[in-house]
Amino acid sequence: MRVLISTWPASGHLQPIVPLSWALRGAGHEVIVTTPQHLVPFVKSTGLDAIALGEEQDQKMMLQGIIQQAGENASPAEALPRPDRQFWGNIAYGPAGRTAEILPLQLEKAKAFAPDLILTDPMDLSGRLLGGVLGVPVVRHRWGVDPLTEAFEETAHMVLDPVAQQMGLTGLPEPELTIDPCPPSFQLPGLEKGRPVRYLPSNGFGAVPDWALEQPSKPRICVSFGSMPKELGMRKVLGWVYEAIARLGDVEVVLAVPNGIDAEDHSVIADKVISSSHLPLNLFMRTCSVIVHHGGSGTGLTALNAATPQLVLPQFADHFPWAERLEATGAGAYVEGVEKQRDVSFIQDRLEELIHKPEAKEASLALQHEIHNAPSPAALVPELEALAGV
Repeated sequence: MRVLISTWPASGHLQPIVPLSWALRGAGHEVIVTTPQHLVPFVKSTGLDAIALGEEQDQKMMLQGIIQQAGENASPAEALPRPDRQFWGNIAYGPAGRTAEILPLQLEKAKAFAPDLILTDPMDLSGRLLGGVLGVPVVRHRWGVDPLTEAFEETAHMVLDPVAQQMGLTGLPEPELTIDPCPPSFQLPGLEKGRPVRYLPSNGFGAVPDWALEQPSKPRICVSFGSMPKELGMRKVLGWVYEAIARLGDVEVVLAVPNGIDAEDHSVIADKVISSSHLPLNLFMRTCSVIVHHGGSGTGLTALNAATPQLVLPQFADHFPWAERLEATGAGAYVEGVEKQRDVSFIQDRLEELIHKPEAKEASLALQHEIHNAPSPAALVPELEALAGV
């Protein structure tokens, strides 16, 4: 079986699909990712092969520009609106417009590869058109909580139905199957159920440090705000978090904040930091009492997989629904709004609650149980083979 992967051009949209891709390759199938030229090195770093679709503007750089328009030192939460139904409808214009632009080249490459199955993520729309034109089943793989439902789909159909009709289709095709690594009780209420799959972290490779092989003698706090915290204006937010941690008692800190975060940025907690180098979160997450992060589903699911309580300072887009579900399930807390995120005492209080009270740990353990009891990616391969008719 030949499997083509088409995702929205950002690393966080491919990472959730990587474990299933490995499972497919392990079963003897050929897997390849269509991606812009600037993401080819990332695709290769996951152990997958790529078909380059030419140059595109880096989506993270576009987001950085939008944030900086609100001020040189603006955080994403200051620069961007809290998402509502209109927000998710408007979001779809980007993927729909990109689809119309890249489709001719992507279709040419796809025809040459001749896939039996196409994997996409919820934000990618071009893969669905490819499947319709080629007569190939399309499987959508969620990345976590999935807010891209009614409003997003309405805009996508409005823009791309005419494109699809010009290609001989009745409209933008729907995926034949949706795969969901998010624990069912954590997923957004009312969302169409997907096929459960066990979440497996795919946040890179590394060597396990000695300190991660032993349980710590004091509470350990991980701080992680994605792959571009400095570029996306989170340096200020990190400063508030560091100040709150500095007020805590005897704790130790792992900083998983790559890409240009300088030592002086966390000087206020320098005596508590045991690591400030970039490490895959799954190498040490099980040893942490709590993780503080921005609300990305990949970070959050890695924490749930380790039953680690979470404190989230949501910044934009799907960070907010993640944070809301986290608090609703009891597996952590969140700090919403710039005013509260600036309140160092408020962050300190939430951290102390999560460290010392057992309720969040107990809820995290229940969600970990859901994750570990879901079918493995390898268990889904026969179903995908049957769907593709091979």
